[in-house]
Amino acid sequence: MSLSEIKDHGQIESVRSRLGKSLVQIHVCLEQTRQKEQNVDNLFLAWQEKWSSRRDQIAQRLALIESQLDELALKEDRTPRFSVIGMPHDAHEQSVVHDSQKMTSLSP
Repeated sequence: MSLSEIKDHGQIESVRSRLGKSLVQIHVCLEQTRQKEQNVDNLFLAWQEKWSSRRDQIAQRLALIESQLDELALKEDRTPRFSVIGMPHDAHEQSVVHDSQKMTSLSP
């Protein structure tokens, strides 16, 4: 009786030799490895399907952004749409120095 026949019938005869035990152990490990490999393949296929749709979404979004930027570049209005206004970090010190200079020039 072959190992596949033993497995199919659910019968495991007592194996008396070390070689027979080793063969059964190898067969069991091989089946477990094949099952794990199938699980990994299924996970990889699911991952590919998920990210291929995400890749398409990202490509569509980038194309939309590019078209919007092209439209903005074609407009005549060249004024900035975003401005940063701020004070230098030492602006307070400069105003104190400037005020003290005014006071010294005003004093007799």
